[in-house]
Amino acid sequence: MKLFYFNKVHNFGDSINPWFWKHYINSPFQESSGELFVGIGTLLNNRLPENYATVHIMGSGAGYGEFVPRCRDNWQVHCVRGPLTADALGIDRKYAITDPAILFNELVPLNTCKDIPCAFMPHIGIDSPRLKTLVEQLGIVYVSPGEPPQQVVELVNRSERLICSAMHGAILADALRVPWYPVTNSPVILHFKWQDWFESMNIDAELHRIPIIWSQAQNDVLGWIKAGMKEYLFSREIRKILTQNRFILSKNDMLEQRKMELKSVFERFNRRENRS
Repeated sequence: MKLFYFNKVHNFGDSINPWFWKHYINSPFQESSGELFVGIGTLLNNRLPENYATVHIMGSGAGYGEFVPRCRDNWQVHCVRGPLTADALGIDRKYAITDPAILFNELVPLNTCKDIPCAFMPHIGIDSPRLKTLVEQLGIVYVSPGEPPQQVVELVNRSERLICSAMHGAILADALRVPWYPVTNSPVILHFKWQDWFESMNIDAELHRIPIIWSQAQNDVLGWIKAGMKEYLFSREIRKILTQNRFILSKNDMLEQRKMELKSVFERFNRRENRS
């Protein structure tokens, strides 16, 4: 099978795919294959390749692109990210489990020595040195989603709390039992995918809007004034989040239930592959 995931840029939620699936899927992945394995990420849209005899959908989510396709004849849907994805594809909600990345809970030992009081992980679309500087001025550790996955995991695992606009930052934190707080600071952040995952884990939450900090301010006096004001408002909002301390964790029993359901799907898939 060919493993399909978004690899045009280095982004934690996408880059984990090759490493993650080798722990759960027995069949080897290879480029030349008539079967496509669609993994972790918001991949179910018009960009999904069509020229495969069989397309395996394994925990993927709908969104982005121009449209979400209805389930096709050559698809074998094993599970999807959440109920909103199931609805968009026109399939039964019984296939909606959760994002497979929640299984980081058993792939990485939970760190009980927390030496980072709070970390911040932005959506890849807003990741920049300027934002990093602003976050670090607040005494918060900046976690770039573009860094190697093992570095991202280590920093989140060492954190007491995580503020994030990267959804897979929240999923990783939840798996590692690090309380997290979701924010939106970019127009490219898709609320649909967050709500899809929230519902899959029975989490009642909303994205908290904070000012967007672009990589560069407009290079004139008015631009500098606007940039300074946005930086002030951004810092104020982050301090407010820390003070209010409304960080989130899914229920332990829900996490364990979803893990068991995912592993059951993987085991059935592996048995099928072994027979073929």
